[in-house]
Amino acid sequence: MNDKEFGLYLLSKPFRIWFRFAFRAVEGKRFIIDTVHEYTFDLYERIFAQDITAYRVCLNQPPRSAKTTLMAYFFVFCCLNASCNFIYTTFSGQLLKDMRARIASIVNSDWFGAFYGKAAFALEIEEEAAEFIDDSFKKAYDGQGIKLSNTKIKLGSSMIYLTPLGSTTGLGAGVMGIADRYTGGIFMDDINKVTDTLMDKILNQKVRD
Repeated sequence: MNDKEFGLYLLSKPFRIWFRFAFRAVEGKRFIIDTVHEYTFDLYERIFAQDITAYRVCLNQPPRSAKTTLMAYFFVFCCLNASCNFIYTTFSGQLLKDMRARIASIVNSDWFGAFYGKAAFALEIEEEAAEFIDDSFKKAYDGQGIKLSNTKIKLGSSMIYLTPLGSTTGLGAGVMGIADRYTGGIFMDDINKVTDTLMDKILNQKVRD
């Protein structure tokens, strides 16, 4: 079995198996799995299977439990299986920056090129200005000092859209149940991360809405 054949074989396995192999190949170290990660893998696999119980979920985990890392690998895993549209949104400029860098490191790795071919999944990154719904979101985001425009990541025929919370996107995400395969979704990451949202009742309510 050559590299590309083994790559397709890995894609036929549950996400947790593909992830553990991919993480070690890209990062050069093993991913240490504990109980909280087992639940996360189960959740992602139910999302990918379009299980109705995973239609709308809230994943509440402690800091440093690799939520964003797992999310990045899950996006790439899904895009390798089907044409997908993802929207990733957060109030954190640093997380937007980290997500873009993480996806690029996966796709540009020697392992990815050998297993899935860089030509078929050429990475294209485009930026466009973020237009916020109202000034409350814009002020809170700009106050962080880490500014990132809306970012479109094209991966083959798929699109991963990174956008600050509270900005308009103009791009749809995958809809469960309309295709044979999972085609993407909207992922909100640490939407209450900015300290100001905890102090500002108006902004906090807008985040919740």
